[in-house]
Amino acid sequence: MYVAFVLLPEATRPDPEAIAAVYSELFPGRPPLVATSERAASGPADDAADADDRGNASTDASTGANTDTDADAISLASDEGIAHVMLMPIPVPDGEAERNAERSLAFVGQEPELPPHSAHLVVPWSPSENQTILEGLQAQARVTAAVTLASGGVAVYMGAAGATHPAEWFVEVARQVDDPIMLWIGVSHAVTEEARHSFLSFGMHQFGQPDLLLTAPLEQGSDAIEYFYDLLAYCASTGRAVNDGETVGRTDDERILVRYEPNPVDEDRVVFCVDL
Repeated sequence: MYVAFVLLPEATRPDPEAIAAVYSELFPGRPPLVATSERAASGPADDAADADDRGNASTDASTGANTDTDADAISLASDEGIAHVMLMPIPVPDGEAERNAERSLAFVGQEPELPPHSAHLVVPWSPSENQTILEGLQAQARVTAAVTLASGGVAVYMGAAGATHPAEWFVEVARQVDDPIMLWIGVSHAVTEEARHSFLSFGMHQFGQPDLLLTAPLEQGSDAIEYFYDLLAYCASTGRAVNDGETVGRTDDERILVRYEPNPVDEDRVVFCVDL
């Protein structure tokens, strides 16, 4: 199960028919998304807690909600899986969503700014059993985009990525990019003491792989962030992490040695490091 949180300017109950219609407009070549009579067997708090156990959501974003009425929770299904959409008539607590906007690729190089929200939708997505991890995440991105656009969402918080994306950007990336890894993988950016860009990924545990720490000269910032996500997409699509001591490169002739180090923000994990 994967979980997204759609931030709303006000508490508005989700409309399953509107979501299905928007999905068809955005993704006409995909199997249709259909409203069902199925309700979530557990409440939003339980769903988000389960997702947190798998590293895919924050339980903070599911506390204090009123889940007594069926009208606050709907289900939609397709051949690719099933989504539950559950209204939380409160903001994501403790400023968590706003705080993680800085890890969205949409805000790299600028000060992140999100419109205020007073409610949010919890959107757990359960992919069908025949889908790979990558296919399940691709389907989740499409469904979340439809929910966001149909509900008037202002942003999407992806718990596993530790990143909050602006709504319009999220929808366009999900619609235009076949493998929108920048939606599932957050990024932090800093300039090191050596005057180099430093980009750290968040969320590769979804693929059972370490995150990436990539550095580059200041004049190569644009090329570096593009290669950063290209390399992560390669690892995600192949299902294989780059090993310590292997080489990577942007051309057939480039050979950059990969090394492993402790993750600078989580000492219990490691990152694979690439210096351009």
